Amino acid sequence: MQPQRARAEKQARKRIQQEKKRREEEQQQLEEMKQKRKETREKVIAELIQTEESYLKSLSLCFETFFHTDAYKVIEFLREFVCAVFH
Repeated sequence: MQPQRARAEKQARKRIQQEKKRREEEQQQLEEMKQKRKETREKVIAELIQTEESYLKSLSLCFETFFHTDAYKVIEFLREFVCAVFH
């Protein structure tokens, strides 16, 4: 009886180790997926900020070209607004 019991305990320990290893691998995969999503979000946000900055530069050029007088006040207001929203 003892050898069977020892064998059963050994098999049980082996199953527990396999289950632990499987859970660790799943956790690692989950962490990798989270990291990848985070990097993607960061890239999208950086691109959005760059696009808005480019838009502001273009808008500034339009104001400087067509509205020489109070354009700087409007441009400064828009810069502050974008900085407040996106930074």
